[in-house]
Amino acid sequence: MNPSPAHQTLPLVTERLRVRLWTEADRAAFRRMNADPRVMKFFPSTLSEAESDALLARIQAHQAEHGFTFWAVEDKATGSLAGLTGLARVAFDAPFTPCVEIGWRFLPEYWGTGYALEAARSVMGCAFKVLELPEVVAFTTESNLPSQGLMRRLGMLHNPAEDFDHPALPPDHPLSQAPFYPMARFAEDPFIRVPEDRDVEFGRIFQQAGVRPNLHYTVNDDFAIQAMVEQGLGVSIQPELILQNSGHRFAAIPLEQPHFRDLVLAVRRGRAPSVLTARFVDCVRRWIGQAHPSGV
Repeated sequence: MNPSPAHQTLPLVTERLRVRLWTEADRAAFRRMNADPRVMKFFPSTLSEAESDALLARIQAHQAEHGFTFWAVEDKATGSLAGLTGLARVAFDAPFTPCVEIGWRFLPEYWGTGYALEAARSVMGCAFKVLELPEVVAFTTESNLPSQGLMRRLGMLHNPAEDFDHPALPPDHPLSQAPFYPMARFAEDPFIRVPEDRDVEFGRIFQQAGVRPNLHYTVNDDFAIQAMVEQGLGVSIQPELILQNSGHRFAAIPLEQPHFRDLVLAVRRGRAPSVLTARFVDCVRRWIGQAHPSGV
């Protein structure tokens, strides 16, 4: 594979910084950055060491696949990792996708130094002059004023028509809700499921999507899982019928790739269905009539 134009151009060297590929020596500082609540204030949560390592692996895989990624930003004076800045293909649907985004993240000791702007300007130059991208976008939450300010200093313009809800988060999180849940996010967000012998459809869903979920918890009770999701411990997949009137507060959003299950009832020949079976059939029919008026 031939190296990309960006790869050939790296490192991007500014007055105080070196924007470069990642090395093993960066791992400890990268973990520290992702575990800092101040740095991760506008993200779903801080990252464990394993989660941070998995993120770094995805960043490096993006470089190998696309020729650019979120690169390491090194302080030239000390040789230390200051943070990251770079480019990535947006992996979910929004009014402005498909596209490439610019992003940044810095350790707190480098805040207020102007490093983020210096690195971002260098990366933007690479995006347009070297990679010849037609457009670069950036997005953040309404409450992340520092990032909004940096976007303005880069000369980026806010288009209110393209505001969107960020996918795959608890309902009260500042990153908000989404119209659907991208399948790729199951590889990142903590996943909660019932035991495999209780629901084999999970395996089918992920196999079809080519995704390996980031499994954190296996719990026997559907309603216990809902309570855990409500507390922000992770995400899950449950049949829509189970979610009705659950009593828990969480965002129930469709999957990016819709999945449906067949309901099959076996009744012994010559016997009438039991009262409970009849009530269940009644309940399902009512639910279909309310949730899917055009359904069977």
